[in-house]
Amino acid sequence: MWLTIGKKVNSSFVVITLIVTIIGGLVLHWITDSKATNQTMLKIITPSMIGVETLCGLALSTVRGSISSGNERYIQDLENRNNAAHLYFNLNLASLCKSIDEKADELLTILEGMPSSEMAKDAQLATAHFRAGIAHSGFAISEFLKMPDEAYVKEYEAAVVLRKKGLADLQVCSKWLTGSAQEVIDNLRDEDEQLINHAKRVFEIQRGNDYQFNPRYLKEKFVYNP
Repeated sequence: MWLTIGKKVNSSFVVITLIVTIIGGLVLHWITDSKATNQTMLKIITPSMIGVETLCGLALSTVRGSISSGNERYIQDLENRNNAAHLYFNLNLASLCKSIDEKADELLTILEGMPSSEMAKDAQLATAHFRAGIAHSGFAISEFLKMPDEAYVKEYEAAVVLRKKGLADLQVCSKWLTGSAQEVIDNLRDEDEQLINHAKRVFEIQRGNDYQFNPRYLKEKFVYNP
């Protein structure tokens, strides 16, 4: 059935009115939701940002005040801590790592002189893993001394796992090795424990947590026992 012009106009008007009403409702809902979101940001997020800015401002003002007043105690403490950590490293870890490396060389020489066997090959591979762990450990510690980033501590811990695996594999092989090789493996295990303890001390000194190693009494209190 054909519609008259008047009915067509009325139908179009009704459709347009419905569309406008729906769009208006959606816009109103969007505006209301936006207001709620803005209120949430103002009440929750903004105070948090202000708090962070305040803390940063306090930290900066403290440093500036310390510098402007001529008080360089904080900077001096950092320098003392760094110097103490480097001294401890040089007196303990440097020589210890060298000793471990020399013993690993000695063990490899012994293993190469043994008759070829799967056990000897496994022992050589374990020694290589252990030496790699020592190398990575030394790198992580030295980098931490340059910049005390905890990421280097994580690298060191991963290196310790590699060292422990090498030592464990060597221990399994040791019963089939010569007495001299077993003795070197025992020495490596003992020195590895010393390395763990000394490395932990270096990290604590550099962080400023080792108060027994006070830089003010460094010369008087520190005694090196190789």
